[in-house]
Amino acid sequence: MIKKKVLQIVSEDGKELKDLIIGSCDGQTTFAQSGDVFKGYLDSDFENWGLDKPGEATEETKVNVYEMAGEDANYKKMFGSLGSPEDIALTQHQAIEFINKYPKHLRQGGYATFFLFQVDGKFFVASVCVKSYGLVVIVFKFGFDFVWDAGRRLRLVAKATALTQ
Repeated sequence: MIKKKVLQIVSEDGKELKDLIIGSCDGQTTFAQSGDVFKGYLDSDFENWGLDKPGEATEETKVNVYEMAGEDANYKKMFGSLGSPEDIALTQHQAIEFINKYPKHLRQGGYATFFLFQVDGKFFVASVCVKSYGLVVIVFKFGFDFVWDAGRRLRLVAKATALTQ
């Protein structure tokens, strides 16, 4: 039996979206406080679940953009194919910096781009969609077991690690 890949690095205009740089961040920016970015919809669960907490300051960070490749998967399978959550998760501030710096690298057409982040030792996924009326962000628990359809070519952004280089 041939095993299908879960993710592949996205290529646009013949260039892989690999080792993109997010500048250093002070960690103070959160999704809940970014209504100016998410004009389409900002999920109130960022506040309801206690996720409106600053993260750690970070240095300049390399990230890669991935797309579902052929195997349907839930969050644990998608992100787990890249390494441990601790090694690949971004802070909320880093995710928002990516969204602001690289908006054309988000999955277009109303489909999602996923960002894994951590608050108080627990992991969550921000699902960002580009809609005609603005950016939408919804939060999910990392353990949410929904299996996403690979045919939709959903994207995710994660830290570049030795495993993903």
